[in-house]
Amino acid sequence: MRTVYTDGRRHPDSLRPSAYGHSIGRWESNDTFVVDTIGYNEAFWADRRGLAGSARLHTIERFTRRVLDTIEYEITIDDPETYTRPFTGRFELRLDPRTELYEYVCQEANYAGELMMHGDRTSEFTPDTVP
Repeated sequence: MRTVYTDGRRHPDSLRPSAYGHSIGRWESNDTFVVDTIGYNEAFWADRRGLAGSARLHTIERFTRRVLDTIEYEITIDDPETYTRPFTGRFELRLDPRTELYEYVCQEANYAGELMMHGDRTSEFTPDTVP
């Protein structure tokens, strides 16, 4: 679970690094929510392929609603200890009203493989499947 503080606070001067870091959010415009995160620990991966990061990792995420069923997601990754310069990636998140969301439980060493997606199959899980 990740907490994004939206009450106007700043990042603390001293914080304990964690898997999801310390996130603060703000509205940049009526349709763009910006999340600024620091304080990751070195075990954090930015994606499922293991995009590495150090304790100096700083991310800026932008969630922009373009139309009713589409959000444009953009992330800028800045980690001078791991990469030569900041870089940005983006993709669209689209609502599929036919898809039922389920709770994903991430466990050490993926011992709960039956709770994860396999290959290109869509969600075969129901709320009864998830602990």
